[in-house]
Amino acid sequence: MQKIAELPVDEDLRFFVRWIILHRVSIRVVEERGVQVVYVDNSMARDVQSVLMRYSTDPEFRTTVRSEVEHKSRPLEIAKWHTVTRPAQAWVVAGLIAICAFVALITSLGSGGPVLRALTFADPFHVVDDTIRQRLDVILLNITEGQLWRFLTPAFLHFSMMHILFNMMWLWYLGAMVEIKQGRQRFLLIFMFSAILSNIGQYLESDQLFGGMSGVVYALFGYCWFYDRRFRPVFRVPDGLFIFIIGWLLLGYTGWADAYVGKMANSAHLIGLLSGLLLALLPSRRGQDSEQQLLHP
Repeated sequence: MQKIAELPVDEDLRFFVRWIILHRVSIRVVEERGVQVVYVDNSMARDVQSVLMRYSTDPEFRTTVRSEVEHKSRPLEIAKWHTVTRPAQAWVVAGLIAICAFVALITSLGSGGPVLRALTFADPFHVVDDTIRQRLDVILLNITEGQLWRFLTPAFLHFSMMHILFNMMWLWYLGAMVEIKQGRQRFLLIFMFSAILSNIGQYLESDQLFGGMSGVVYALFGYCWFYDRRFRPVFRVPDGLFIFIIGWLLLGYTGWADAYVGKMANSAHLIGLLSGLLLALLPSRRGQDSEQQLLHP
């Protein structure tokens, strides 16, 4: 670490230190020879030094830093997000939730019928897909016959009330944050990319009778969690919640899940998560991603 400043011991740096930590920059303040000495990562030394000078001399900026720290430190802030966001603020996510609810209604939660057959990855009455080779042929068939919607529409199918409620809760919880903070285009990129890949992966593992938004949900978890660590805190998904989701993913590969929860779309979950992690490598213009951008407010 590099020393960037020596300040009087009576200068209060608590909020500044917490603000820097919020932006994933390592900082250490120690008392040496009667003064406070500030150390930070070598790569960020010049930027943090510049901001510290402003913090020490600009009362308005100091107030802004304190307000941001206090706001970000409110307990259960992320848990309250979905209760203060209105559908009009994230109408794409709200629309997807409405579509899922409508599909669940007209298919009686995936019980059968022509609508279900139209939305599954393949029409079970028209294809044979008992082997991987046959499923690969079905994928090509969907393309050559122009049935491209089948790569996406299984995401709208749900087979129980718990299934749809669980997925819609997380879709709103995470998807609305992405849409509002980084825009509809970024959210739609995550949705389309993860839904198509997770549906293809799940079809290759099982058969055409699967569905759910869980591949997209896992993608959103992976995206939000990794984006905060790759660039700067935007979504603030707690580590404990992410660990829980990983545990749930691993649980799907055990016999316990099949016996007590029901058959889970393990490939869709895994591919969705990897899709989100991959997309988190892309910076967002609306997000002001880099630490340097953030340290020059």
